[in-house]
Amino acid sequence: MKTTILAIATVMVLACNSHALRGQDAGSPPQSQSNPATCLTATAALSADDPMLGNWKLNAQKSRLIDEMKITSLGGNKYSLDFGGGPPETIVADGTDQPGNSGTTNSTTIVSPDEWRGERKKNGKVQIVGIWTLSKDGKTLHDDFTYFPDNGKTVHIVYVYERRGTGSGFAGD
Repeated sequence: MKTTILAIATVMVLACNSHALRGQDAGSPPQSQSNPATCLTATAALSADDPMLGNWKLNAQKSRLIDEMKITSLGGNKYSLDFGGGPPETIVADGTDQPGNSGTTNSTTIVSPDEWRGERKKNGKVQIVGIWTLSKDGKTLHDDFTYFPDNGKTVHIVYVYERRGTGSGFAGD
């Protein structure tokens, strides 16, 4: 007798959102509007001898994720953050909670000229923490991104962005 197993496969590729929830509700995984295939949830009934069953690991060398973000200086410690998934957010990088997209708050702190720390909350609960670090030459931004979904399964990803255009600092001033 064959046993039928109901498998729920969820594949998530997170793109920063560094960053932002990109217009999602609390508990929903971040999605990038720059690549519509960033989050795919599939549910299928599989038989016990199905060759698709098993543990799978992404081969990063054969995979491509396209994500962009734009940081624009508005003067002083005021910035526009555009993660591509909704309207840009305007923040003052002073460490205070400020209104963000989709009912969230965004707190950004300038730790040093080459390190920023961001935190996104919904209903007072931390959903995302991002630590952005610029390389010494200012051409690369590392985003140490951690997502805390309601299901308790923390997601941690390190993104590496390359500067497009000229300038220095986070906003390319």
